Amino acid sequence: MTAIAQSSARETSDFYNACSTNDIPQVKSSLSRMTLHEINRIEPNGSTALHVASYHNNAAVVYLLIQHGASVSIRSNSTNLTPYEETTSTYIKHLLTSTGNKAWIEWTFVDPLTRETKEIFDTALENTFHDMGLSFILNYLLNHYARGHVAKASSTSAKQIERYFEEAQVQTNLAPVITAYTAPSIFFFKIVSKHCIEVIPELLRIPFEPQNTLAASIFYLVAACNYDPMLRPKYAYIGHVYRGLRMSLDYFRTYKKDELIVNRPFVSTSKEYNVCDIFNGYGASSTFRRSYASQTSLEISVRCTYKIRRPETRAIDITKMSVFEHEQEVLLMPISVFRLVSIDVDANENVADIVLEDCDLPSKYDPIASMVRCDFAEFPNTLLVVPFMQV
Repeated sequence: MTAIAQSSARETSDFYNACSTNDIPQVKSSLSRMTLHEINRIEPNGSTALHVASYHNNAAVVYLLIQHGASVSIRSNSTNLTPYEETTSTYIKHLLTSTGNKAWIEWTFVDPLTRETKEIFDTALENTFHDMGLSFILNYLLNHYARGHVAKASSTSAKQIERYFEEAQVQTNLAPVITAYTAPSIFFFKIVSKHCIEVIPELLRIPFEPQNTLAASIFYLVAACNYDPMLRPKYAYIGHVYRGLRMSLDYFRTYKKDELIVNRPFVSTSKEYNVCDIFNGYGASSTFRRSYASQTSLEISVRCTYKIRRPETRAIDITKMSVFEHEQEVLLMPISVFRLVSIDVDANENVADIVLEDCDLPSKYDPIASMVRCDFAEFPNTLLVVPFMQV
């Protein structure tokens, strides 16, 4: 890839350079007026825009180019490689061959959330909570979610989880359900995350009408966590929080500065920075998967700093409801939106520091808005490391 890596801005077009630097607004603006011949133009260095986007693992640009008809079979005149052969990213290879997880790719790029959709969704959550009331919602969750869908998902811990829901119903208090979420030995947090990822994309389709008891359960749970007056404003949180992840290096590299990150499940964070390293495998890289040929690590420890400045983000401090108060846990609601401000990688320590700031989604009327990506933990190969703790 020497020709691409060494090419200068003078030799290549502005469009090619935008694809190289992951300049999404410029790429979108250019594509809106380009012909197919121009998109597939072979630059003076012998490569196309799709080659350079693939080489730099710019997943969003690769997706946009493919959507606009970029050819995946053109070989570079300088390297004789196709875009597929240029990239080191398994995910981008999936995009180029259309063999990836279609539903996941569509959530990530094809049908991104807009500000208008989220506003309507939030209004539906609020109206549902006030119309139904917490007592009805907790009764529904006990009978349909805990005794139904959760029991099917985990026969070993179903009864323990059910007891938390029974306590919540008796007290008309959401706190026991949140406590269950923080108890690692019963894995309720994994069950909820899986269900959120499964049903929330459908819930976001207007009109917001849950089609089954699982979708209704998640809708009610999210509504209660967002609008229960016992949680807000008392436990509302504004400030910095931290999160540790152990990620596949391949998928980590596809995230780029200024992209928007939106989560479908609830996301656990901490007010204590040091808690990151409990969950991201930092200092234990000898246990990470390694390349057979080179013995280089295939995984990376990631520390995320979330800057929460907007009440609309609706983060809640669940320290007093958590099984582990010392973790100082703050819970982010589903469909929280953050802009990726910076990514710093320490190759020697095999650790990355990511900074994100909460923000609004782009309007549907903004044709060159930033790309919207799914949360880090929703990648198929992300490894969430949760140390065993006795509860």
